[in-house]
Amino acid sequence: MTKEKVNVLLVDDRPENLLSLAAVLEPLGEHLVSAESGEAALKRLLEDDYAAMLLDVQMPGMDGFETASYARQLEKTRHVPIIFVTAIDKEERYVSRGYAEGAIDFIAKPFDPTHLRSKVSVLVDLHRKAGALRESEDRFRTAFDGAAIGMALMGADGRLVQVNRRLVEMTGYSPERLLERSLPNLAYSEDRPAVVAGVWQLFSGESVEWHTEGRLVGAGGATFWARFNGSLVRDAGGRPRHAVVQIEDVTEHRRAEKELAVARDEALAASRMKSQFVANMSHEIRTPMNGVIGMTELLLDTSLTTEQRDYAKVVRSSGEALLTIIEDVLDFSKIEAGKLELEHRDFDVREVVHGVCDLIGHRARDKGVGTHLHRRRGGTRMRERRRGPSAAGRHEPRGQRRQVHRPRQRERGDFAHSSDERRDRLALHRQRHGNRNLGAGARAPVRALLAGGRLDHAPPRRHRTRSLDRQAARSTHGWHG
Repeated sequence: MTKEKVNVLLVDDRPENLLSLAAVLEPLGEHLVSAESGEAALKRLLEDDYAAMLLDVQMPGMDGFETASYARQLEKTRHVPIIFVTAIDKEERYVSRGYAEGAIDFIAKPFDPTHLRSKVSVLVDLHRKAGALRESEDRFRTAFDGAAIGMALMGADGRLVQVNRRLVEMTGYSPERLLERSLPNLAYSEDRPAVVAGVWQLFSGESVEWHTEGRLVGAGGATFWARFNGSLVRDAGGRPRHAVVQIEDVTEHRRAEKELAVARDEALAASRMKSQFVANMSHEIRTPMNGVIGMTELLLDTSLTTEQRDYAKVVRSSGEALLTIIEDVLDFSKIEAGKLELEHRDFDVREVVHGVCDLIGHRARDKGVGTHLHRRRGGTRMRERRRGPSAAGRHEPRGQRRQVHRPRQRERGDFAHSSDERRDRLALHRQRHGNRNLGAGARAPVRALLAGGRLDHAPPRRHRTRSLDRQAARSTHGWHG
């Protein structure tokens, strides 16, 4: 990175001396500015910033001592280093007066070029470092004063050393009043111990950072919530120097959090009421539906024609499908209550497909639709039956008759063997458990029996997964219309 050139002022009333000084200092590569009088030198000093001034003592009009005296009286030029370059002897009275006027060194003519160049080089380096330090301080001051949150420099006793504009606005105190107070004194009485503990943790070395929330009391006595973030700054020797504390007003944030918590509690209460209503309604609907299914079972035990028996089976199958929908609604209530249990069951795909055929058989035959079975294992029997008709209907172009190739046409009588098997299972179940009313109490074992399950009591229904639903839906992929 190329260094920016700095200014060096050369002051002498004789041009040949100025040329000589410029030749000696040219290897430094800096910007050399010449002035032939004290008045011209002061004008140059006011126009720009200089790293050093080489000043001749003996000049007509305003001499070197007088020029140095005026330069020390001006704010802009009082810190410019001055080296007197003179041909007069270094008598004690001249040296004393030179240092009294602010000179840092005396160099007699003729001078050693290397010696002079090295002295000026040191002054140039010091000027660059001082400029970098000032720039860093300016950046810090700009960020400190322009911060959107309160900022303060705090001493080891908790007293505020420096505050920014935002903290003045937050508290309502003037900067002078704030600098007379300590941060613990600004804290609300109930939150003051936490602030004192945080200050002690920082300056004792127990922690390098401090984070807490508490209330501050403003000039009018009003309190507001603030979030404190502090970090410790150490000097070159590693000793604690001061702490930088960020103070953010979080009153609105805490109010919003409180309102959000109230809204969340109200939403949860409304959700619980809705779940309770759905559960109650589902139970109320399921009770008469159990009676419908039970009476349909009794109807199937009577003497019916083949067509009547088929219709009764469709009623029973549709009732069971509707009962499953009701139980699915109850599952949502269990999900919200956190009481849902997952269970996987095997089922007979043929039984499910036969049930779908019973539901849509007449309509399918009217449109010339045939069936082809792709067998899969696993899934949800009742949900597959419920999805079967919709899956079949999705592939049926409206107003168009379509025939699907299959091994052979199935007619209604082809399903007699499955109906006989279910009837035999029902009879065996009644031998074991008695001829009781097939209402709500006997619905579950009868459904398991008719679905091709074992004769003992089936485990309670819990939940049948959606992935198995997708498997069951794919099992009817051969339905077309």
